[in-house]
Amino acid sequence: MAYTSATPRAVPAGAVVADAASSAASAVSWAAIFAGAFGAVAVSIILIELGLGLGFSSTSAWPNSGASLGTLGIAGGVWLILVQWIASAVGGYLAGRLRTKWTGLHTDEVFFRDTAHGFLAWSLGTVVGVMLIAIGSATVINATSRVAGGAAQGAAQGAAATGTAASINQSGPQVQPIGDRYYVDMLFRPAAPNANGTAAGTAPTGSAPAAAPSQANSGDDRATVAGIFVRDLPKGSLVPEDRTYVAQIVAQRDGISQADAEQRVDQTVTQIKAAEDQARQAADKARKAAAFGAIVTALAMVVGAFIAAVSGALGGKLRDEY
Repeated sequence: MAYTSATPRAVPAGAVVADAASSAASAVSWAAIFAGAFGAVAVSIILIELGLGLGFSSTSAWPNSGASLGTLGIAGGVWLILVQWIASAVGGYLAGRLRTKWTGLHTDEVFFRDTAHGFLAWSLGTVVGVMLIAIGSATVINATSRVAGGAAQGAAQGAAATGTAASINQSGPQVQPIGDRYYVDMLFRPAAPNANGTAAGTAPTGSAPAAAPSQANSGDDRATVAGIFVRDLPKGSLVPEDRTYVAQIVAQRDGISQADAEQRVDQTVTQIKAAEDQARQAADKARKAAAFGAIVTALAMVVGAFIAAVSGALGGKLRDEY
């Protein structure tokens, strides 16, 4: 049998034919999406503030009192995940419940649109939340930069004034601040006196006395040793010539023997390397924690998007029933 334009076609079972007005209407209810997104952001702010209050109440300024940093970190991560899930559920439900009732649509299409509205409400709320965090972080960074810039400018002016005064009083290079300044200063600490009043490590009685420590070129000596450390230590250790030269400077400045000076240099290098290893371990631990936090956050957001979609479908279903 041939069909003509006037012959009615069979309609599949379970399908609903939409009229022209329903077909022209948009499938997205932006009013409901915005309402759900702002509701999710508001719930997030409330829960985050509650979490901050609970966190501060569990800490203490007294030693060995209150929750530890590790406990606070774990509790804070779990709380942020709960905030994401609860806010997603609220936003998705509002987006589904507040949307306009669709007529003349198949139930599967209605279900898809409701889940899409819940997901879009979660997406918009997430973008708004990230923007708020970025604006707040930028404000804090700008304020910190202004404070640091003012401090650096004052320090630079003070250093310039000090350098000018020092150039008038003495000649030679000025000591520059470096990360190993503490260990360089340790090298030039005077030896502790023995019971007989002589410095430890000095030449015994009857031998040639060690050169008396001189303060005239203390800045030059420190700058020289600091430059050697900066050049050699990144390679692992001092080269033999530099080690001997540094030991000679320490022996002359501190009034100790060459052997004791070399031992002090070796101990200082060991301490510097140990401090660097501790810093690397701390940085590696922070890296692992940041990676774990990013992965957990991503998974929490995926679950939050799913919860928002399901909540949107639930809200839409209740909207159609009532």
